[in-house]
Amino acid sequence: MTLAASDFAAALERDGVPCEDLRGVSALVPEDEEQLLLVLERAARERQRLVPVGGGTKLGWCRPDALAAEGALALSTRRLAGIVAYEPGDGTLTALGGTRMGELEAATRAGGHRLTPDVPGAEVATLGGVLGAGLSGPDRLRFGPVRHHVLGMRVALADGTVAKSGGRLVKNVTGFDLHRLYCGSRGTLAVILEASLRLFALPERELGLTWTFDDARAALDAALELRARPLSPVSVTVENRGGPWRLHVFLAGRARQVEAERDAARGLGAPEAEVDGDEARAAARRARDLACVGGRWPDLRLATRPSAIGTELAPFIEGGGEVGVVIQPGIATAELFFEPGRATSRPASDVPHGAARWMERLRAAFDPDGIFASPSFPPRP
Repeated sequence: MTLAASDFAAALERDGVPCEDLRGVSALVPEDEEQLLLVLERAARERQRLVPVGGGTKLGWCRPDALAAEGALALSTRRLAGIVAYEPGDGTLTALGGTRMGELEAATRAGGHRLTPDVPGAEVATLGGVLGAGLSGPDRLRFGPVRHHVLGMRVALADGTVAKSGGRLVKNVTGFDLHRLYCGSRGTLAVILEASLRLFALPERELGLTWTFDDARAALDAALELRARPLSPVSVTVENRGGPWRLHVFLAGRARQVEAERDAARGLGAPEAEVDGDEARAAARRARDLACVGGRWPDLRLATRPSAIGTELAPFIEGGGEVGVVIQPGIATAELFFEPGRATSRPASDVPHGAARWMERLRAAFDPDGIFASPSFPPRP
């Protein structure tokens, strides 16, 4: 006989597995791997539905309706945290799934390496959650999607069986790349216990450039013009959060390379701001975190072709005051925030009907295969 979710959680609490509130939802939070496997084994036996999460920061846009199903219960890995192995000589890092990305970034930078993906909300996002969501940061433009940097994983399957794919070192990666399949699986295939990542050497120099424009089309045209110039930026971001449109470009690499790329970028005109070194890193983090303000993720995410970002999409976002907009032109994504000044998460029932109107406008204007629009909230009944 299947127990209700509350009874299932209460039974596990009696066995020492904590059950806590996690961003407004009830979640089992095992304190170690043994407890997590116990939860999975019992859930498989009693047919209890579980939704694996890390810190729960991306449920709103990754699986907004998963916990709305009757009897569903979150299973968080946030206490399965810590760096298992860091090999500076090999440029690899292995950490448990609940480790926060900010902690990994700090450890690798201290060791002379750069961690990718450089994700928004790194102080709260966990490694397992980022991999499960398939979340790449703005640095995807230079380094590619997150799955390309995963060397191996240990995961727990639905029945509590532990499986391994890949390895901890580049030369040890053999067999089927199941660890890449788990990236972006959103917790539907396995619970990520541990993952190994490939790292990059820290650049000699980092530089941030910012231009200001009066409208979206001019900013996007400038961003697309950069693609024809001899430079390989780490990230290119166009944004409007209630003021003028801004284009942020971040360069990194050998000092002579960055200097040459800066000269090429300045063909757009003199930038409004130019920062170097630590200031450039701080500016890059601020631009990165525009996609997660105060822990709030965008209300609507759009993915399309790079050409559509600069042409067909521009008329829909030129207003700037109606919504907050963060665009990655080279990656061909746009993220929209309704009520741009509001930086707190809202309940699903409070999402404005404006999101639905935007979805209708986009469907009417674009070929169904030309653009993908995803609301980051449960659909209205």
